[in-house]
Amino acid sequence: QKCPICDDGSGEELLFIGLEHDKFAEFLEVRYRDKLFSATDLPETFSYWVRECGNCGLIYQVEVLSNGLLEKFYSKPPSQSEKRQAKQSSRAPSYLKYELAQFAEIGIKEGDRIFDFGVGYGVYAKEFLKRGYKVDGCEFNDDAAEHARVNGVRILEIEDLEDNSYHLVN
Repeated sequence: QKCPICDDGSGEELLFIGLEHDKFAEFLEVRYRDKLFSATDLPETFSYWVRECGNCGLIYQVEVLSNGLLEKFYSKPPSQSEKRQAKQSSRAPSYLKYELAQFAEIGIKEGDRIFDFGVGYGVYAKEFLKRGYKVDGCEFNDDAAEHARVNGVRILEIEDLEDNSYHLVN
């Protein structure tokens, strides 16, 4: 996979979690429960994969869903229960705690800047902020973006992003 910033193919894999991992399976069950497709619709190679670019040093998540599945996922507006769950979320689910622990292992530290692409209601971003990360995000759903903004996330338009200004893109 090539770097989304400089298009370089060199670098190293920092983290790879496949479907066989219990915490990842829990994440999928929770995340995709109310969507138009289920976790069983996902390819067997579905994974959470983080790389560091050998050229520019960007740490990035490799694409985990095909464009077709992304369209399906985002074509259904969030249900009332999803909105309520996001707004009431006061603590990180166990899978998110695991991911946050992995960030430390790959060198993401307090004060580093994270860009949360598709921030939603800010469940992840809220946890990033609690741990001392600086968080910006973008979100196409205005209701979700406003909720994330109220919780301290700076919401940006894609064209407002600065080159090489983030330590991690989520």
